[in-house]
Amino acid sequence: MVDVTSDQTRTERLEWLARVYSEDGDAVRDEVADAMLVEHNPAFHVSNFAATYRPLRKFLDQQGPVTFEVTAADHAEPDRTYASFSVDGTVIFEVIVRFETNAPYRIMYWMSHPPLPAHISIRPYTPSDAPGCVALEQACPMEMLDGSQWTIDRGTYFDDYLSLMHAIDAAVAIDHAANDKVIGFFSCALRPIRYQEKDTFCVYQHHYRVHPDYRAGSVSQALATFVDPRRTFAASAAQFPYSFVDPNNAHLQHMGLPEIENVHITRLALAAPETSMGPKPALLHDHDHIATLINTAHQDRSLFIPFTAQAVAERLARVASYNPQCIFGDAEAFLGIWPVAELNVQDVDGVRTETRMHFVLDYGFTSIEALARLVGDVLASPIMEGATHLGFLCDQRAPEYPHLQTLATDEQTFAVHTLPFTQDAFAAVVYCDAIYC
Repeated sequence: MVDVTSDQTRTERLEWLARVYSEDGDAVRDEVADAMLVEHNPAFHVSNFAATYRPLRKFLDQQGPVTFEVTAADHAEPDRTYASFSVDGTVIFEVIVRFETNAPYRIMYWMSHPPLPAHISIRPYTPSDAPGCVALEQACPMEMLDGSQWTIDRGTYFDDYLSLMHAIDAAVAIDHAANDKVIGFFSCALRPIRYQEKDTFCVYQHHYRVHPDYRAGSVSQALATFVDPRRTFAASAAQFPYSFVDPNNAHLQHMGLPEIENVHITRLALAAPETSMGPKPALLHDHDHIATLINTAHQDRSLFIPFTAQAVAERLARVASYNPQCIFGDAEAFLGIWPVAELNVQDVDGVRTETRMHFVLDYGFTSIEALARLVGDVLASPIMEGATHLGFLCDQRAPEYPHLQTLATDEQTFAVHTLPFTQDAFAAVVYCDAIYC
């Protein structure tokens, strides 16, 4: 049975939001607390919304002052409404709004985008889209500030990258006029963390790509609106969205989320010898012991939830490419090696450099010396077959970092971008779960 009061209230909230888009700041400012659940929107300010939301700013710069009207509101879902904001009968923005499920039905979150052309659609990602997404990444090299380009080819493992993560929400943009070509991709994952002494989740935003031929349209905004990075905000109590951004990335260094200045996450590229020089380290199958080593190494780090034997088993069962045969070590240290040989291509002034990377997805140790010894054994063993480097992700403040750095031939530093109210959560060394990078 439809809750008429809820629908009427939602319509009133949408009309209020349309006035925000119309820059009717004086009229709506006093109603913010009534219309919106403010703690879910800490960065929102009526007074500067039109100036900071680029699609709206662009439209207003072209059209001057306008009045938006709500059209085609669809309240079919319990906590979500789809609507259009129009000017003189022309749809300017497609809007998705999340409401509280109980009175007073305040706005928890919303996003919008200009309408897409009829031949382009957004839909959930499926594993059959993986080849198209690999091709998309190859068509979208990351532009660095020095003019160089960096391209990632995830090959046949693209879907595994997503499936390793917890509660993935991913979408693709499809051009039906170009043989259903994948022209855009965006994904978010709920990462389990311990935050403010409570087990919860944060939203990891990643794999945001739009084909260069389509960047003048609204595909990027439509993807973000469809995925709705905080759609699980209420159900899962996710605390904040975050992403890793290479500081040298010219296009993504400013994502609208402040950088956490004291956190520098580094991916160390540890070079393997050209030929194997030693035996393969022993496999480690004791899930209880693996959990103990992880907890011993990371227990005091920010965003870390202690592992259990069951958690280890579940992690190693998520995809076939990361399994118990990937865990090497002994009583003092272990490494979980993901043997994907990811192709990384850097182009500097026309000079192409290729590296193939296996990754450390999990590690633990009782002493840094034991970890360094095991890393050296792995690098010189047949485990590295097919790869030139081993990727190792850690916080530069971590005690193992300087020891691993001596084995590295290259390193790439990432800035952590997130909401401003999470600054305190990153005061300690951050546990870098490599599955989420």
